[in-house]
Amino acid sequence: MAIRILLLKDNAGSGLFRLGGLRGRRIRTFIKNRVLPGMHDALPGKSLPKNYPWCFILPPASLRRKTYYIGAFVPFDNARGERSFIALYSAVSYKWLQSNLALEFPAAFWMARILAGMKHEEITSGNYVYVRPWIKALQRSFSWFWESIALTENFRFRNRSKFLLRECTDLDYEICGDDGVDIMPWKNWPECIQAGDCVWLWRQSRHNRLIESQRILLKHDEGREV
Repeated sequence: MAIRILLLKDNAGSGLFRLGGLRGRRIRTFIKNRVLPGMHDALPGKSLPKNYPWCFILPPASLRRKTYYIGAFVPFDNARGERSFIALYSAVSYKWLQSNLALEFPAAFWMARILAGMKHEEITSGNYVYVRPWIKALQRSFSWFWESIALTENFRFRNRSKFLLRECTDLDYEICGDDGVDIMPWKNWPECIQAGDCVWLWRQSRHNRLIESQRILLKHDEGREV
């Protein structure tokens, strides 16, 4: 199933990134006001630097919608010293999500790898020259027409994506191939996300190993409009 991947930047100074529209503004507010404050610090020596990308799944109840939101974001401190973020996300059905999470490299993994390739100054300045072609390539990879007919073999994401598995950031050099684990820590993953009462967060190395994970329990009143 074809999907649309959107870029969202939390930057009150320059306005919202227009592609997200109303949905983007709601997701921006939800991540900024509920996800970032709800994240906890890992034990000393167990956590990656905060600017290493997080994968996420937002349940439908978080925005009072029927769709799930899968994506990745990078937290950072803006020029005013405030906590901010940049994110890639897509609205999908549970059926699509369940099928995608069964793949060796799910969509959220690739979104995180794309963000990992951005330099800090690109993130803080809003320079998206690097990520735009990758967003388009990843989005087209979920279209049978683009991946099987329209694009030549060299331009198909399944071949170009090998670049994203390389060291995209200095942090990648610090993570060994055997660091982390290869399974999610949550029971009955990914079926457990249907409960709809949690935000699911995790970080993976370029070797597709789980390095860090968190789960934020939503309160009963957090499904209201934002």
